Amino acid sequence: MSVLSGVVAGSMIMFIVETLGHKVYPIAMNLESATKEAKANYMKSLPVEALLMIILAWAVGAFVAGIVSTLISKDSTSFTALRSGGILFALSIFNMIVIPHPIWFWIAGLLVFIPCSWLGFRLIRRKAV
Repeated sequence: MSVLSGVVAGSMIMFIVETLGHKVYPIAMNLESATKEAKANYMKSLPVEALLMIILAWAVGAFVAGIVSTLISKDSTSFTALRSGGILFALSIFNMIVIPHPIWFWIAGLLVFIPCSWLGFRLIRRKAV
């Protein structure tokens, strides 16, 4: 239950931060009905700042997932926080396959989930000690 709660909380935060990013950098096309090539061209045309907002959303979401799963878990290890981050990590891979992203985004995006969920765990466990 703690892992699921962490994933849900992290996903909600990711949605909120990404929505705020879309207010600043609006999506100019319907990505759901676009071809893979059109999606790839669109992603290449976005300013770097728009993509960095997504990375920020993923980092904050993973951090919150680590916090929530640690708060609910009875386990004193980082296992539940890292599982929450791992699930969000897997979902981001699916997202990047469906909507082609630049290679730098793949690298940066995949590097945020595990460390940020672990930092959420450390924040809570440090306060508990």
